[in-house]
Amino acid sequence: MAIPPSITPAFVALFASAAPAIGAPLIPSAAPAPQSEEAQEVVDQAEEAIDEIEEAIEGLSEEVSDGSSTEEPRISDVYPAPETIEERELEDVTNAIGNGERRGPAESLQDAVMNGRSWVNFRYRYEAAEVRGFPRRSWGSTLRGAFGHETLSYNGFRALGEIEAIGHLFNPTMNDTTNGRPDRAPIPDPEGVEINQLYLAYDGLENLDARVGRQEIQLGNQRFVGSDPWRQNNQSFDALRFMYQVDETLALDYSFAFQVNRVLGSDSPFGNEDMAGHFLDVRKSQEGIGNFGAYAYLLDFDELSLLSSNTFGLRYDRTFEGVDRSTSSDFWTETDWSVALEYAKQSDAGDNPASLDADYLLLEGAADYRGYRVFLASETLGGDGTPGGSFQTPLASLHWFNGFADQFQSTPDAGLNDRRIGVETDAKFSQVDFPIHMAATYHWFSSDAGSLTFGTELDLDVMANVNDHFSAGLRYADFNPDDVFDNSNRFMAWVSFRVF
Repeated sequence: MAIPPSITPAFVALFASAAPAIGAPLIPSAAPAPQSEEAQEVVDQAEEAIDEIEEAIEGLSEEVSDGSSTEEPRISDVYPAPETIEERELEDVTNAIGNGERRGPAESLQDAVMNGRSWVNFRYRYEAAEVRGFPRRSWGSTLRGAFGHETLSYNGFRALGEIEAIGHLFNPTMNDTTNGRPDRAPIPDPEGVEINQLYLAYDGLENLDARVGRQEIQLGNQRFVGSDPWRQNNQSFDALRFMYQVDETLALDYSFAFQVNRVLGSDSPFGNEDMAGHFLDVRKSQEGIGNFGAYAYLLDFDELSLLSSNTFGLRYDRTFEGVDRSTSSDFWTETDWSVALEYAKQSDAGDNPASLDADYLLLEGAADYRGYRVFLASETLGGDGTPGGSFQTPLASLHWFNGFADQFQSTPDAGLNDRRIGVETDAKFSQVDFPIHMAATYHWFSSDAGSLTFGTELDLDVMANVNDHFSAGLRYADFNPDDVFDNSNRFMAWVSFRVF
């Protein structure tokens, strides 16, 4: 509800008539002091203004209480990765400074430490998995605890540390990839206590944020470099990183990573991988035109040489916003239309013995009408059918892409075509005072080389952010194979609690 326009002239008259009285004690003047009638007039005008403000506040409260002024959600942004509640919490903790928020500076080192930001988060997840090819199914019951602290900036420096601990509860029967149960379907959430992040940052120069140490790196929609926050053990990098915000529309991001700490944990032979990785990411937004991205990811692994590659890519996305539905009831003009186009080229690098020359192509379109978002997408990771000849994304947040059944954590040698259609919305129910996010996606998978049909998959997702501390969700994936792969299905339920 808008504040009544009559308040504005009331305040103008109030300050105009009061100005001489306010200035008289400070600026000597020969003018006589205001008469009592004038003072009374000022008081009357002030009382009238206060009455009108109170009426406006009462009206606003009535609108909020009956819900008449609450807008329906608009889910129209194609660019970010598919987002879950716990991933939003993760970004709140790890990326606040990198996204432009600067806190401090502190007046002393003690002030920087004592008045910094601390957090304690817990996430419990139950996951059941059945994968043909593994004689027995798995069910996992795991708890993740994250404990961290970030100092204020002092003389341009600040520090952040975070420990994560993952435990198994209620005697789960699962293959966590390190516990010696290869007969069961994999659920890669091994037990352990690790330093997830520990870095020193410098923000003493305007628009620059530099970090050195162990850190999570999330670039773009995390299709190529991310923290894979769905798994209990987040992926992090031992790296040097520079983020520079040139202006409100242009951001530069460069990292040199010398080790990746993967979700499999330090007890796995594939948990910590030495590497020489260069990540260059440039993002440009132009009002009325859209968002542009250019990137180069140069990966040279010491041991996993088949994954060493150079990737160069371009991305464009834009949302065409519809008109306000209060002024139009036409579907075509009221709907928000979104489009995303992306192309990348990948070649072998370092000691990679394969001859790699593969393409990546994404075409995506979406329509957002009154809080319901429908999208169509075609994603291709190229491959020629030879070992090591397919487009790979080993540092991505893999669970988000190509189906929740995790059937395609690595790209088949013949490549992968993922054609998908989905719908999502934030539903509101009278029984609860928070929205419930619901999404359904159907995939058709096939090879890029040859004419293999891999199968189809149905993904269902329900999640809710109950309040600032508590969130929960359900997720189900059912993969039905055709020519090559085996049947796979997963059911996942989780609750997350943020202590502070």
